[in-house]
Amino acid sequence: MELTVFNFNDQEVRTQKTNDQVWFCLKDVCEILELTNPTVVMNRLNENGRAKFNLGRQGDAWFINESNLYKVIFQSRKPQAEKFTEWVTGEVLPTIRKTGRYEVPRNPMDALKLMFEAQTQTNERLDDVEKEVVNLKENCPLAPGEYNYLNNAVRTRVKYIKQVRNLQFINRKQNSRLYASINHDLNAYVGIKTRTQIRQKDFNKALDFIRSWEPSYTDMKLIEQLALEI
Repeated sequence: MELTVFNFNDQEVRTQKTNDQVWFCLKDVCEILELTNPTVVMNRLNENGRAKFNLGRQGDAWFINESNLYKVIFQSRKPQAEKFTEWVTGEVLPTIRKTGRYEVPRNPMDALKLMFEAQTQTNERLDDVEKEVVNLKENCPLAPGEYNYLNNAVRTRVKYIKQVRNLQFINRKQNSRLYASINHDLNAYVGIKTRTQIRQKDFNKALDFIRSWEPSYTDMKLIEQLALEI
């Protein structure tokens, strides 16, 4: 294995190539993406795509494969994340795969030939990466603000139901039953057990359901019965 160091905006990124696979130093990537805790980041990654390499005098360091690299990039909300992705996929990886190291040929014709030879392989890998990124995004938990948005939508819908069904003066048990009903129906519709399990791909689906929800006949009968309880 040969350690290759290259620079992105004057920041070093150490790489290793072994068995035709490129590995990136996790600490270096986190610094570029301004992710302050590499250990926390690493714990979210696929175990098969991370390894500790000995760098001689520099000691041991954690490295991640290309697949985990994109997962790390996805965790960053910094503007440079997109530029870093484009640079890695468009310049660094094609060159490393062809030459085994980060080295752009001096001859323009050789550089052009290298680009075309590496392009097919890079495009195939990018297609796989894009699918993985889409999957990660769709299955990402909602942000706190999105949970609050759904909670507000539930309260708004319950308030509307109480108005149109003349339930403005129901007691606490009746009110709790109404909220329990919409929450139960929402979870069943989305296919979850608790609200925190809603993922990005289901956000609009959940929101549309909330906005059109109506209590069932059984729910209304139970609410009426609760009015008689002391």
